[in-house]
Amino acid sequence: MIKIFKLKQDHVKQMQATTQHIQNKIQTEAIIDIYTTVCEVMPPIIQTMQLFYRILEKQNTNIHVEEHERQDNNRILAETLIIINTLSDRLQLANDHHQKLQTLMTKHNELLIQGTNYLNQQHNE
Repeated sequence: MIKIFKLKQDHVKQMQATTQHIQNKIQTEAIIDIYTTVCEVMPPIIQTMQLFYRILEKQNTNIHVEEHERQDNNRILAETLIIINTLSDRLQLANDHHQKLQTLMTKHNELLIQGTNYLNQQHNE
C-alpha cells in the first residue's frame, strides 16, 4: 500500500515537472519570438530615420532656405539624431537581453531534463 502511494506521488511529481517544462518552453519560445521580431523591425526603422536625417540635412544646406526654416530644420535634425541613437541603443539592449535569455533558457531546459531523468530513475527503482 505504501509502495503504491509512493509510486503515485512520484508520478504526480513527474507530471508536474513535465507540465512546468512544457509551460516554460512555450513561454520562452514566445519571448524569443518577440525579441526576434523587435530585432528584425528596428533596423529598417533606424535606416528610415537615418535617411530622413540625411534628406533634411541636405535640404538645410540649400542656399535658398530662410534662416527661420534653417533653425527649425536644425532642431528637427537634433531631435532625429537623438531618436536614431536611442533606437540603436534599444536595439543593442534587446539583442543583449535576447542572448542572455537564450543562455538562461538553455541552462533551465538542461536542469529540467536532469530533474525529469532523476524522477524517472527514482520511479524505475
